Amino acid sequence: MSSPDSAPANLKQSRLRLGPLGEALLFMILVAIAIWISLTVIYSLSNRAMEGEIKAGLSRQVSVVARMLDGELGDLHRQFTPEKLALAPDSLPRLAAIKFSRENAAAVYTGWTARLAQDNELREWRDSMLASPAYTDWAGRMERVRLAAQDTRYAYTNVRIGERIYFGANMTLQGDVDGDGKIDDAPSLLCPYPDHEAALIKALDTKTTQVTPHPYTDIWGTYYGGYAPFYDSAGNVVGTVGMDLELSSFKARMLPITRAVYISMGVGLALALFCGALVYFSRVRIARITYQLEVDRLLLANANAEIKDLNQQLKGENIRMGAELDVTRRLQMLTLPKEEELRDAADQLQIAAIVKPANEVGGDYYDVIRDKNNVRIAIGDVTGHGLESGMVMLMAQTAMRTLIDAGIKEPTAVLPAVNRTLYRQIARIGCDRNMTLALIDYHNGQVTVCGQHEELIVVRANGEVERVDTCALGFYVGMIEHIDDMVATAELQLQPGDLLVLYTDGIPEAAAPDGSLYGLDRLCNIVRDARTQSAQQIKDLVISDVESYIGTQTIFDDITLVICKRIEA
Repeated sequence: MSSPDSAPANLKQSRLRLGPLGEALLFMILVAIAIWISLTVIYSLSNRAMEGEIKAGLSRQVSVVARMLDGELGDLHRQFTPEKLALAPDSLPRLAAIKFSRENAAAVYTGWTARLAQDNELREWRDSMLASPAYTDWAGRMERVRLAAQDTRYAYTNVRIGERIYFGANMTLQGDVDGDGKIDDAPSLLCPYPDHEAALIKALDTKTTQVTPHPYTDIWGTYYGGYAPFYDSAGNVVGTVGMDLELSSFKARMLPITRAVYISMGVGLALALFCGALVYFSRVRIARITYQLEVDRLLLANANAEIKDLNQQLKGENIRMGAELDVTRRLQMLTLPKEEELRDAADQLQIAAIVKPANEVGGDYYDVIRDKNNVRIAIGDVTGHGLESGMVMLMAQTAMRTLIDAGIKEPTAVLPAVNRTLYRQIARIGCDRNMTLALIDYHNGQVTVCGQHEELIVVRANGEVERVDTCALGFYVGMIEHIDDMVATAELQLQPGDLLVLYTDGIPEAAAPDGSLYGLDRLCNIVRDARTQSAQQIKDLVISDVESYIGTQTIFDDITLVICKRIEA
């Protein structure tokens, strides 16, 4: 490829609007955003699924505990009223002065502790209730449920007195509520619950199990709360069972998912960097290739212009060479034996022959020469096509006839002499051609074969087929200067009705449209089946079958066929 320095002066290297680095950064940011959004959605869906699972579990747990309190234990909670406690309306002065709200929860609990210290009747009732077997059994069950429930921090009951919510039982209510630095004695009965959730009130009002939609925070921490109503033996709602799930347990369950998301984000960032680098180097390479292609396009355009000029110059040359090839092809056809020569070649032998040339000038050669009582048949095939192959064929024919006319009769002498002549002429021309060449001498039924060519086919009158291999009878003519030691002969007899078939490789190598070859076996079968007909008829049948087999395919090699049939004298 050309270098940019050799490009035309008017060519400027094209640049991308953002440049390779800008495209890489943009692609990296888009990939990172896509990964971040995907992981955020996955984390959000996982968080919602986990939250839903926890809420459903908490709802089932608090509902089961509420059913445990129905009936007898529900009746016990009916005692948690001002009337049952015989409290005077003015016995809660400290509580009345305090706003009953979440913000003042610590003051409410401190006021309640002070009231317990001042109200002996209330304190005695509380202590007796706490010591009673029924309450102890009930509170024990609550505590066991709390401990058994996974991740549940608090389990308690609530009752509503007037517009305010109080604890019925709260076995885990411990901590420094009043802020004095000491663990308070946790009041378990009728302790005010100013910072309760709206879900608790909804559970009382609708008589259904409720779970806080989101974590809530009070003075003891942040939790998910579940509330279920429970009933007395008369079927009236007494209060609610409350169970609190600490948020830290929820976060602990989400920790593996959170870690996986963080790891995925790290991997995604690395992937985004890798994709950005890949885009950068790809765009740089594409920009270079695009520039080089533009250079090559302009250079090719210049070359095409030059080629167009050369084509104009060659057009006349091609016309001249086409005329020369046509002359050569016509010379080849003119030098072939005429039909009357074949008919008069021998009294006991019918000879029919044909040459079907391919599109180009070929190198197929055959000749029939009558020498007194003998008939000499030559057949050969020059390698390649074109003018050089046609010239070698004509030289071979000329040399053959010259030697026979000069009185050289023996095939083992004729072939070496033809070989030497061709070898020297080919070397003089400077072409790379050679040919197969076989000589067949016939005299009164005796056949002598000399030289290397395709197999000879002998079809006996009874239908028996013989194939004579000629590889050991000679060597390629024109390839080396001396082949005297390589030439040998083979003898065979032709009886009346016997056939001798000579051909070039254009017949067995003829290709059908699907690429399959005609083959030598098919040729043998056609000739055997038609052996009772004349040589001319057999020749026509073979050529017709080959053409039918080829179909519309182009003939790529010359087709030459010679049929010799011995008849009665």
